Amino acid sequence: MNEQFAVPAQLGRWPRHGLFVFVLVLVVCGLALLHQPASAEEQTGTIPPGGTVPPPPHNLTAGLVRVVHGAPFSPVVADTAVDICQADDTAVAGFTGLVYLTETGYLPFAPGIYDWYVGEPGCVAQVVDIPPFTLFVDAALTIYILGDGVNQPITTVLSVDRAGLNRIQQLPLVFQSFQDAVP
Repeated sequence: MNEQFAVPAQLGRWPRHGLFVFVLVLVVCGLALLHQPASAEEQTGTIPPGGTVPPPPHNLTAGLVRVVHGAPFSPVVADTAVDICQADDTAVAGFTGLVYLTETGYLPFAPGIYDWYVGEPGCVAQVVDIPPFTLFVDAALTIYILGDGVNQPITTVLSVDRAGLNRIQQLPLVFQSFQDAVP
């Protein structure tokens, strides 16, 4: 009678294989969700009336950065124009001619360390420094330019909208889970 409920010897190895299959399916489903096309609102950076702020799009090959200019340091809006500049005094493509109350969409940049500053148009003079930041794959950052220069100093605030994938910290976790799954 006990033979009817006997467990085959190979079934004892099933949990390891099951864990591997589970992790594999989880990774594939996660990647499929990350590759969903962005909606029109996410691509243009506009919020529909009565809508909410959409989450940043995903990018598995680069990090994303956008700039929001909220510094009314001149009564004439055209005179508030600034560029985001690199350390070599060249403008960052896509972040030029920004005037008060404008917001760029998210632009992709290669993962790495960036040291930029807010400069006058053409990067002829620095207005305010942006502290160096590290951009990871699939990270989404927003740089806010704030202050009027009279009542509040002109400053920048870096907002991490999504931290992204730090391969150095997360790769060992993935590797360990696969190592545990191998018999």
